[in-house]
Amino acid sequence: MPNNRKHVVGFSGGVDSQVCAYQVRKQYPPEDVILLNSQAGRNEHPMTVAFINWYSANVFPVIETIPLIKDLGTAGTKADTVKRRFCAERGVTVEEVVTNQRRVRRQG
Repeated sequence: MPNNRKHVVGFSGGVDSQVCAYQVRKQYPPEDVILLNSQAGRNEHPMTVAFINWYSANVFPVIETIPLIKDLGTAGTKADTVKRRFCAERGVTVEEVVTNQRRVRRQG
């Protein structure tokens, strides 16, 4: 039975992702390796973009993804981080906490 497992490396073009890509490519056949780059929401420095394009053409193909940027509300803010940690420690979802907060505010 063939192995359909792929090994995906997030490839930023920096030294760490280059070393990781090298190690994965050394260990697995090329058809099982995927290098993936998102260009940091299309905000990469032009030199980084040029290097990734060169790497993709001369070393190993890099697949570029274009992330969907949307309003994430408080995602990534200190308040959001505290809320997520609170939920993780208590085994509840963020949605449960938000729903409960809304219920309490309506009753208040």
